[in-house]
Amino acid sequence: MLSIISFLLTLLILEIYYRIFVLRKDMKYNPQKVPTEVTLLIKKYHIDMKKVNYYYLMKSIGRINALGIGLIVFIITFFKRMNIQLLIALLLCIPVILISYSLFGNYLVNQGLSKDLKPKPKKKKMRKKGTVKK
Repeated sequence: MLSIISFLLTLLILEIYYRIFVLRKDMKYNPQKVPTEVTLLIKKYHIDMKKVNYYYLMKSIGRINALGIGLIVFIITFFKRMNIQLLIALLLCIPVILISYSLFGNYLVNQGLSKDLKPKPKKKKMRKKGTVKK
């Protein structure tokens, strides 16, 4: 029960922090002032920032970060010793970040928000059987 409460409390605190200190209503995409998370998505998944609403992208990244940290807090509450909790939290940080951002990047690509790097091959017209090419 304590682990569930700590998970929900972590989500709530991080969501409030992100809304107060990070998100602003007038957020515009500026290539010189891009957070590391957005840079990772742009470079790895070739996200086209002309197609993406930057405010909602940052909002989604905040929720992904809150969920990842909440998951790590949930897992470490099962261990009693502080040094083991710290070790497990450190070991879980990188895999949780990589998995969550890869899922989110694939979601953005599936939504059609990435740049087309390769031209799509043209489909060949199929002839009906028994017809002769003129």
